[in-house]
Amino acid sequence: MNRVTAFFQGSDHQYEDATNAQRLTNYMIDMLTFYIFLSVLYRILVMVNMQTIFQDNMRMALYLVNIIVYITYICLSEKLGHGRSLGKLVTHTVAIQKNGAPLRWRDALTRSLCRVIPFEIFSALAGYPWHDKWTNTRVVKMK
Repeated sequence: MNRVTAFFQGSDHQYEDATNAQRLTNYMIDMLTFYIFLSVLYRILVMVNMQTIFQDNMRMALYLVNIIVYITYICLSEKLGHGRSLGKLVTHTVAIQKNGAPLRWRDALTRSLCRVIPFEIFSALAGYPWHDKWTNTRVVKMK
């Protein structure tokens, strides 16, 4: 049994929320890994000569590709990682539903979609970020 499975099998539903420092660290690590992944993806696209597809509206096409790849990357990393992206692995935190249950696919996707709303990052300054409030999820410390 791995640590994440043991975390969810515990009967105690008293979770301690992740600190602002942990959440900021999660964000920075996840953004760094996303940009590394995106850089590799763009290099592959250039190698296979895909830039001709985007020539007419290059800026808009790249913006849309960035958003789609970001949503996909964050959604997959949180769901396949059982609520733990690379940043959360480093800080020993996990995203869960407010009732303590593991994230569902819908939760991971909705959290990812909320993150692309302009100024969403600043919502964390007022308490819980919108991607937690609107999806009834939270990020907590692993026991």
